[in-house]
Amino acid sequence: MKRIFSFIAALFLLSANAITAYAMPQEAQDIEVKSSNLTQDCEYIDILIQLSVDDSDYTAYNEANMKQCSFDTKELSEFRDDDGYISFSCHFKDNYTRMKIKTQEYGGQTVSLNNFVLKGDTYTRMWKATDRMKKLRELNPKFKVAVVDKNGSIIQTSKPFELENDSGYLWGYVNYDVQNNKVTLEWEKTTTREQARQLEYLVIAAIVFVFIILPAIIVLIIMRLIKKERHKQNCTYE
Repeated sequence: MKRIFSFIAALFLLSANAITAYAMPQEAQDIEVKSSNLTQDCEYIDILIQLSVDDSDYTAYNEANMKQCSFDTKELSEFRDDDGYISFSCHFKDNYTRMKIKTQEYGGQTVSLNNFVLKGDTYTRMWKATDRMKKLRELNPKFKVAVVDKNGSIIQTSKPFELENDSGYLWGYVNYDVQNNKVTLEWEKTTTREQARQLEYLVIAAIVFVFIILPAIIVLIIMRLIKKERHKQNCTYE
């Protein structure tokens, strides 16, 4: 009997781990903006975030991160648009960003790749990307891309984009066409966390039914049949 229970417990764990490994959503490890159709006045790329001055992640000026900039950052630090978006590079307390435009050839296009991550992550690539972006998703899932000129002025902002939607999580680049001011996103199409959780419940329920409930029902039926047969035989002898 102990062996049977041990087998069932092992089967539970194996099934749950298999489902988790298969269904765990794989998402972008950082917010990486791939800008194309660059204009001459585009010197830096930043992202904007809705962040209250009362938020624990807000800082009036992230000096450690902004020392990379050769321009006067006063204007950028004071920027807040009508929707309440401010500079992620300048005002998020724990971040590490690459704002400077550095062109390279990618897929037949001249592009610039600019990364925006939490400082603790730096640029170390990890398999478990989920935890890296969790804080930003929980804080605010919507951002904007901002084009900054050589003087530190924001000359253009995109429409808001998010890190997740109903189909899943941001999978690859935030593709930004500067000339057309257009953002296109690469979404992962695997199972979302909620779907994975529902799948786990279904499989566990199926295992419980097949290995516990169904055998119990069969045993009860057999016992009733045996009891009925014995009762029939006793009546025959009488």
